[in-house]
Amino acid sequence: MLANLLVFLIPILVTVPITIFICRLRVARHERLSGGTVLASALVAPLLAAVVATCVDPDVWTTRNKGPGLIFMLLIFCLITVTCFLPAGLIVRHYRRGVREDAK
Repeated sequence: MLANLLVFLIPILVTVPITIFICRLRVARHERLSGGTVLASALVAPLLAAVVATCVDPDVWTTRNKGPGLIFMLLIFCLITVTCFLPAGLIVRHYRRGVREDAK
């Protein structure tokens, strides 16, 4: 039960500093914060998880050697991405509000 919770909790915790870094970078460059910022921030954690899963167990993508298979792994990564959208969206919203207040 705890391991299943950690599968979703760790990517959310990884998404927060990545989103903050991307937002600060875009604000420093005077670029707009948009939905693309949320999408990029939410996709980083699942991509890192896919790389780590492949490094730890290369057979994770196949069912030949008792791996979960491609469809199951893509489904898990999609669910992780969906759960990472909320914190990324809230952080981008916070930075958008800060940029608007600074412009006034």
